[in-house]
Amino acid sequence: TQQGNNDIVYAVIARRINGREVRYIEQLDLDSDSENQQDYVMLDCSARAHFDSPVQTITGADWLEGREVLVMGDGYLYEPKTVKNGIIELEQPVSDVVIGLPYTMILEQPNFNTTVSGLGNIQGMEQTVNTAVLRLSKSFGGEIGPNEDTLHDIVYDVGAMNLGEPCLYTGDKRVTIPSGGFNKNGRIYIKHSVPYPFTLLSIVRGVTLGGTGL
Repeated sequence: TQQGNNDIVYAVIARRINGREVRYIEQLDLDSDSENQQDYVMLDCSARAHFDSPVQTITGADWLEGREVLVMGDGYLYEPKTVKNGIIELEQPVSDVVIGLPYTMILEQPNFNTTVSGLGNIQGMEQTVNTAVLRLSKSFGGEIGPNEDTLHDIVYDVGAMNLGEPCLYTGDKRVTIPSGGFNKNGRIYIKHSVPYPFTLLSIVRGVTLGGTGL
């Protein structure tokens, strides 16, 4: 179906809920252009709710009975909660919530390849990625490294996040890549598992070739 200029996509999803397999018709959420993390839905099988008066006990979550869920409430990400009898208990009252199942996004760049004066094409040469500049738009969270086994958190202003204030980052973020040793790939691996938006526009890699900075 259509909503304005946007296509609304629905899918039939098989899920394991309360010990049995069920099938839900779920709608893909439209992207947001907000600066506030609360305005994004970055969870599967999710629902959004607004309460005129803040509530600490959220009821009616039967569709996720028995599952461990994440809750984004008033811009603050709560520790994982398990739905019991359709109820989720939070540490403090909230007015706006998004409840759902977490998922993981993974990006792995292809091998680094270029031509260097005096060396020719570097394909097949030993190399390691030391740094990267990530051009981000309204993003937060994620881990980065040379491979899935060697990852460090991408560092942001966690103070704003802890207070539930808008914490999405737009701009160029320079990150140090944890050492994975020399290899012939020169790859960057990014893993993102938290319910914040993450829009990566470009990556610039800083590469060392057998002791030669590039």
